[in-house]
Amino acid sequence: MTRSSAVVFRLAAALLLAACAASAGTTETAPAAGPEAAWRATASFTDRILVDNDPWTAEAFLADRSYQEGLKKSDAALYQRTFARAAELVDLKGLLDGTATARSIRLGVLKRLGCVFCLQAPAYRAWAEKHLKYLDAAKLPAIEAALWSWTALSPAQQAWIAGKKLDAGWGAMPFVRRHELMREWALAEREALLKANPADNTAMESYYARAGAIAQILGNHELSGVWNRADEAAQASASLAEARAKVGRNADPRVKALLAEATSAADPAARLSALSRLFEGLGRRPRASCSRSRRRAPTSASTTARAASSPRCSKPPFSRRPKEPSRATISRSSTRRRR
Repeated sequence: MTRSSAVVFRLAAALLLAACAASAGTTETAPAAGPEAAWRATASFTDRILVDNDPWTAEAFLADRSYQEGLKKSDAALYQRTFARAAELVDLKGLLDGTATARSIRLGVLKRLGCVFCLQAPAYRAWAEKHLKYLDAAKLPAIEAALWSWTALSPAQQAWIAGKKLDAGWGAMPFVRRHELMREWALAEREALLKANPADNTAMESYYARAGAIAQILGNHELSGVWNRADEAAQASASLAEARAKVGRNADPRVKALLAEATSAADPAARLSALSRLFEGLGRRPRASCSRSRRRAPTSASTTARAASSPRCSKPPFSRRPKEPSRATISRSSTRRRR
């Protein structure tokens, strides 16, 4: 035997002894038969779940009730840890499947605050890239947005955080604390939107963009007032544009005064009130004010008061019914059908 062959032999023997020692020290007992005998007989099976966080092994473990029972009898504590982690891994995999969004991922993570790796965007993203290679690469940035990575924040959010002197330590801040701060930002933004008074299309687009941003954070029950305000403001804005077009060069000082009052109104309800009087003076009725379809019904005293102060449509003064067909007309149409 040559010198190099002896070295190789000793190395192989050492590896074999180490493998036997590891196998002897494990607490798992797995049957050697069946289609999944290979993964069930592996000594490091639980390590692939508890150490490697492998979601595919986790799915196989949860699907094999007989193996679970065997592990539970041999080591109940190890079974509990393995089962809990396997269920978590399968759930985390499911969060990224299908039509996952930053909001849906965030809501899922908020239910798993004991997760060992998914509360920091770099670790969660690295896990997804390693184990879920089928994922569309375009979906990975949603993880950054879900966990409030600095680069995923909007300029308005970054400015708000910087104003609180928290930007420098944002990356090291725990996810739960980052989420608390983003809720604080969203609630402040909601209060601003409830006082907003957009009067044209550009202002309305800005309103909807801001409302959409906080809708990624707040619950639907927290946004009803914002959407009610949006509906009222959109109606007032459309009516104002219609009034400007109809007034044109009208020299009537009363009409001009009402238009100026509507333009400078302090809120959408006051704008609608001025516009209602303006259109009545012109003998017209704004088209926008006759559609009272709301996305949500008012849910608070303030929104109810705003809705009550808005002008409601009434029947037009002259309601014409369609003329009934004469007997001659009916006779002619019947003759045509018989032919």
